[in-house]
Amino acid sequence: MRVTPENLAWLQSLFDDPSLTLVFHNAKFDLEMLYWSHGIDIFNSKAKVECTLILHKVLFSTALSHSLEYIGPKYTGRSEVDKVEITQWLKERNTKRLIRERGGKKLGFDDAPDDLVRRRVLWDVETTILLYGFLRPKVSNVCPDLYETERQLMYVCVDIECRGVVVDLTKARELKEKALGELKRIKRMLNEMVLPLAYVKDRKDRKTGEKVPTEIVIEDDFNPNSPDQLPAAFRKLGIELKYKSKPKKKKNKKTGRVEMMGGGNWSFDEYSMVRYVSKQLAAVIRESGEDGWPAHKFIDEVIRIVKAEKLKERELLPPLVLQYRQLSKMVSTYYDTFLEKAVDRWTAPSGREYGVLHCRFNQSAADTGRFSSSDPNLQNQPRLLGPRECFVPRRGRWNWHLDYSQVEMRFFCHFAEDKGMAKAIDDDVHLYVATKIYKKPKDQVTKEQRKRAKSTGFGILYGSGPAKQAETLTSKGLPTTKLEASVIVAAYHREFPSVRRLTNRLKSELLRNGYIVNPFGRRYHIDKSFSYKGLNYMCQGSSADLIKRAMVDVWNWLRKMGYKARLIMTVHDELVIECPRNEMKKVIPQVMKMMERKKEYFVPIIAEAEVVRKRWSEKESPEDVGLKLAA
Repeated sequence: MRVTPENLAWLQSLFDDPSLTLVFHNAKFDLEMLYWSHGIDIFNSKAKVECTLILHKVLFSTALSHSLEYIGPKYTGRSEVDKVEITQWLKERNTKRLIRERGGKKLGFDDAPDDLVRRRVLWDVETTILLYGFLRPKVSNVCPDLYETERQLMYVCVDIECRGVVVDLTKARELKEKALGELKRIKRMLNEMVLPLAYVKDRKDRKTGEKVPTEIVIEDDFNPNSPDQLPAAFRKLGIELKYKSKPKKKKNKKTGRVEMMGGGNWSFDEYSMVRYVSKQLAAVIRESGEDGWPAHKFIDEVIRIVKAEKLKERELLPPLVLQYRQLSKMVSTYYDTFLEKAVDRWTAPSGREYGVLHCRFNQSAADTGRFSSSDPNLQNQPRLLGPRECFVPRRGRWNWHLDYSQVEMRFFCHFAEDKGMAKAIDDDVHLYVATKIYKKPKDQVTKEQRKRAKSTGFGILYGSGPAKQAETLTSKGLPTTKLEASVIVAAYHREFPSVRRLTNRLKSELLRNGYIVNPFGRRYHIDKSFSYKGLNYMCQGSSADLIKRAMVDVWNWLRKMGYKARLIMTVHDELVIECPRNEMKKVIPQVMKMMERKKEYFVPIIAEAEVVRKRWSEKESPEDVGLKLAA
């Protein structure tokens, strides 16, 4: 259909007709395109909008795929010929040679013959309608409320994506330049340590698949990210290479089988690198990450430790490489992305440049039901380091961050029905766990012991065993062997038998039914070999469904009341409300009340508030801005 005023008017009439049900597959994508690109009023739609992708997602959260190509033939028995014919046509005409002959032009759907395009479109439409007829009755019987939340959430996501968040581009440039300066400093130090660097370049033999030496390379510039140069640098400095990557369990998306993938190469991830350094340097790595040290402080401190403890200079290699990677990620993943993707730019009277980022919030990507964010990922901004300094409120508004307090641990307590944890949840549950594991009163538990107890609790929640626990603790700067982790995990289960009972119950339910169900009705079909993930799905998935319900309630309420406050972002267990100052006393307490669930679960689900007046990195308490919230 061509984009003409007449066709757009016809589309709008469909949304305005209360007698219609409009069925899409991946409706959020289409709704955003219709609203953002073509001005269709989707938010006041009188027609009922349904989505077969979400219908499938709420029934089969852990399916290999929710794409129309995957579930269409599976549930309707339709041939994919008309679907893939156009793809094959394009593939035959988009070879490197033909693209080169066309002056670099790659053909798209607009170039395909009309009959192929027509058959492709009809396949999509007919398959979507058939899927709707198959899935809708099943959802109505199993989890109608959950689906309705997800269905309304589409509109919330479109609204917050189109609204966007403001970034200080001048700040992003300043931080980028600062990071580049620190990268040069680290690179200079590494070059002085390892150059000149010689190593043998390998290639893989096509027949045998084995690596065959081809040439000797001598480098005059060290690349800390090179898989060839890093082992050579370690050997040159006399550091014995010890750790190799291990194969990981992964479900093959085509066959559905669990396979062991990868492994066997020298490993230089954070876990391995921390094991190459002394405990003193490991402590610096841990503390710097927890407190968000600037790069220059980290570099100066590791140099000081090496000199003060009379360590060999080669011990500087792993921490400097780790810092180099972190700074490189800051530049490429964050600062460059902000500068490239920000739109609607303007320059303030102060001379600072600002822009708006419109990221994607993906409500159906994660198996657990949890939100993910992309292009750019606003859920993964470092908690303490530079990128959060770039995010600022709009003029005349403050950004309120309303966070569910330890919500996954609260659902953990709810499912385990552990009275001891429940009593400690509003105080310091991790300190309470440490007192039990280490048999010490609170005032004698060290910071390290509390951190180990906290990591162990979350590790059990995520389904990780002693080996993974040791890896996690070590990468955080708390060197731990598998045996030491086994002792802590055993002590945890001994002191909290409710947790073992819970995991056994979930495994039995999974074996009996083939799936487990969270309190919101979301089903998780989990392969038996991944049954250890059941507890994580329940806790993380329940917290995700709770915040989704809150987002829908808050968004609808703000619109109904006519407030100018807007929901602009979600960050895991946190809602971000952009609120005019004259509305905050009415809006913020009510939003928190709508989020909380104080009587529905074994422990109360509560929310906490912080406010951003200047930058995301500078959160303040409500009391700091004169807002008293009821306890």
